[in-house]
Amino acid sequence: MNRIVIFTLAATAVLLSGCSWVKLDKTARNVAVVKPRYVKGCEYLGMVSGKVFTGAAGVQRSRRKVSEEIQTIARNNAASMGGDSVVPAGRVAEGRQKFKVYRCGR
Repeated sequence: MNRIVIFTLAATAVLLSGCSWVKLDKTARNVAVVKPRYVKGCEYLGMVSGKVFTGAAGVQRSRRKVSEEIQTIARNNAASMGGDSVVPAGRVAEGRQKFKVYRCGR
């Protein structure tokens, strides 16, 4: 295989595994990802979901990075609903995850 092609594929793999394309909104900085026990007595506001790119051409992004980005999306969406806490409502599957949104007065 041509050295340029190999280098390009290797560089793409490194970039895809470490890049973060989702940014936390200023309004979402106070939204926490918490366990269910921390939202007892809080007001339930609804559900949000996040979906991110997990890889292409056989190059998969880091599970940790995918999870972090999905949580960032959930926090951004929760802030727009007036929430201050999100609780995962299932596991990450195919770059998707759902969250329950709460207002706890934090």
